Amino acid sequence: MKIFNEEIAILTTIFINNADINVKSKQEKFLVNNFQFYGILTSKRKPLVKSLLNKWNKTLPLAIKKELFRELYLQKNREFQYTAMEFLSLWWKQNLNFNDLDWLLLIIKHNIWWDTTDYFDNIIGVLIFSNSDISIRNQYLFKLINDSNFWMQRIAIQTQLMFKEKTNFDLLFTLITPLLLTPNFYLIRAIGWALRNAKRVNESKVNNFIKINNVSKKIISVINEH
Repeated sequence: MKIFNEEIAILTTIFINNADINVKSKQEKFLVNNFQFYGILTSKRKPLVKSLLNKWNKTLPLAIKKELFRELYLQKNREFQYTAMEFLSLWWKQNLNFNDLDWLLLIIKHNIWWDTTDYFDNIIGVLIFSNSDISIRNQYLFKLINDSNFWMQRIAIQTQLMFKEKTNFDLLFTLITPLLLTPNFYLIRAIGWALRNAKRVNESKVNNFIKINNVSKKIISVINEH
């Protein structure tokens, strides 16, 4: 396995040189002090690392890209995870498939929170539904929805969030039905968003589902937002 000391050192220097203690305090508070930040706004950080990420994307073979993504993502400060995600965005569509799901999920379970799950849910969804075998992809989703880690459940719920007319309503309803009375804030939000987006595609189907199921008032409140 390649050691990425140089790449990590370059990014660390960039982050330290552009850190702002006031931004750091606000960012850490925003994520309930669960994670450490250097203190750099996304709008400032992205231009600072863009050329590096593009260079690594163009020059590194896929196996090394995957290793570099992992090493960046496993670093302590949140800026590294965001940078890793931006690096992944440059090449995952052309290079990852269903068989990469276990690899990717194992990495993103590290320091997982809503800001990372909400980035990866669409990627996970695209990779799962790229498998033409319905039984295999459904089995994978059921594995996620039954995971003891509720962030994995949130990802399962949100895999079709951006699918619009391609949404599999029966599958979505099957996934969320056991969780309709969950007290978990992050799952309530995920279910509400999933049903709200689905309702925009087929209002009658979602309304009928709500009518015949014991959907919590908190979820209904999320559905009716905006």
